[in-house]
Amino acid sequence: MATVSAILEGVAQVLESDGFEKMTTTRVAERAGTSVGTLYQYFPSKEALLVAVVEARMAQIDLALSVIFELPATAPLVEHVRVMITALITEKRRRPRLNAELARQVPRLEQRKLIARTLDRAQGMVRSLLDAHPDETSVDDTDLAAWLVVHAVNGMVDGALLGDPGRLEDPRLAEAIIAHVLGALGMPPPRATPRIRA
Repeated sequence: MATVSAILEGVAQVLESDGFEKMTTTRVAERAGTSVGTLYQYFPSKEALLVAVVEARMAQIDLALSVIFELPATAPLVEHVRVMITALITEKRRRPRLNAELARQVPRLEQRKLIARTLDRAQGMVRSLLDAHPDETSVDDTDLAAWLVVHAVNGMVDGALLGDPGRLEDPRLAEAIIAHVLGALGMPPPRATPRIRA
């Protein structure tokens, strides 16, 4: 629905410019080009607006990660790892100020398990990949390995967003994360992993 899309875009813009604490429904309605009354027909509170934006972002991340299914099943695991990490960084790089603000709001959202559900789905993807490529890793417990990989990668990417979003533009970051994941899985590093200089 066009009105809901406009409201969610208004929320995203206000989160980018003001952050959640300073966000008001009046400001969102102004950005969305609608009235506060219309906004309240769809969303009862500013917390509900935040939840709706997070749900939309999580759906976009799920879609971005699904690119791994475009690879043939016979592709080596290292290619799946590369595609998945590159897709995540590319998606998080879109609207970095919005993504950083959403990352700051994770504690507020924890009771709804919105972020946790997306991480669980990503963990399932990684576990399936590990199960499909048992001879390419030295992993004994694919469930634990998938959990560690997903949370480590998410933490590194969100750490860049919160600290220095420009780092996401540096291809060396993706290469370093890929090398980290391959190392955790007991796999050899990519052929030419550039060094990151301080």
